[in-house]
Amino acid sequence: MIKLAGTQMSELLSHPETGMGYQTVEIKFASFIRKATVYNAELLLLEDEPRINLTEDVFQYMVKSASSLQARLIESIRVVRPARPTRPLTAMKKFAADLRGKPATEGAEKKTEDGDVFIRFTAYMNDRRITPEGALRPGTYATTEADSRNVRTGAEAVERYALPDPRPAKYRFQIDPIKDTVYRGGTVQPAYEHKGGGVEVIFDDGTDDGTVTMSPTILPEK
Repeated sequence: MIKLAGTQMSELLSHPETGMGYQTVEIKFASFIRKATVYNAELLLLEDEPRINLTEDVFQYMVKSASSLQARLIESIRVVRPARPTRPLTAMKKFAADLRGKPATEGAEKKTEDGDVFIRFTAYMNDRRITPEGALRPGTYATTEADSRNVRTGAEAVERYALPDPRPAKYRFQIDPIKDTVYRGGTVQPAYEHKGGGVEVIFDDGTDDGTVTMSPTILPEK
């Protein structure tokens, strides 16, 4: 586990998420390349490290105490798209994929209407994808208010939105974008041993200042 440097965090925040609260990345060291997952643009977990459920206090301790020495050895970090199948899908798998729906990255652009409400579930009170001015950064994920009603606990959010960090995504931020804000919608794909199936939306250009409620509702963890 590597604590990223400030410049590395800023670089990641300038790129889209892979899903709510995380980015799948490829990191380059001097002599090799590794894949990893970055939580909240600050803590990097290498692909062969176990995904353990940390309490919030322990997570914050690790953020503060995790070694940043390895971060200095990273030559570059690149956000990567999820791998697509290289072989044609069988009829059964294609049928299942059609039922499941496509991810938001393959969805058509839409524009919000007056009164549209979206929700972002995260395990981080200090969600770095939300600016101090109360806006979503470009390339940030959320879900619809209607789909969020299926989630009663932070653990249910992890399962429904297939999040890699096993910590309960108990912080529920409300987003009230202005009319005609562009977004794309789709279905969360199975990942990290989670079923997914929830509605996901990505705001490619982010949202305006003052559209995110800065004090989130806190759900039970389980």
